[in-house]
Amino acid sequence: PYLNGPVISKEGILPYGKDYAYSTLNGKAYDTGIFTKYSVGRVFFTTNDGIAYYVDIMRWDKEYDDDGNLVSQTPKYDTRQSVYIDLNGLNPPNTLGKDVFIFIVNFDSSLVRPLGYDRTESEINSNCKLSGKGDYCAAKVINDGWQMKKDYPW
Repeated sequence: PYLNGPVISKEGILPYGKDYAYSTLNGKAYDTGIFTKYSVGRVFFTTNDGIAYYVDIMRWDKEYDDDGNLVSQTPKYDTRQSVYIDLNGLNPPNTLGKDVFIFIVNFDSSLVRPLGYDRTESEINSNCKLSGKGDYCAAKVINDGWQMKKDYPW
């Protein structure tokens, strides 16, 4: 019933109107392009409750030159898929740890876990603070018993 009649973004669309739609807790652009392209497994859809989902089923093999410049990137299918969940859809703030949370779907083990689930508590806490990126905040909330405790970055 939760996926009854989702609105699926057409191919070639930037749902947020810009490529790097999400920001990190420290205010920087999050380095993941939110662009629908079915040939490389990028799908964006919104469910009836207004929650937006961005699914990226490809892993990108990136090659850099000696100066750290990106030379090439090749998409490859991966059994570990990233799912970005924006709780209030396209509405701001579109910030990791505030209204955007990242999960990993692993088809080899049939598990869904928050990004960072395999990190130490210290690494998760360091990432999920105002000076951090915020992409492990779903792991923090789950580790804290589905609560946003006093040390949550608000």
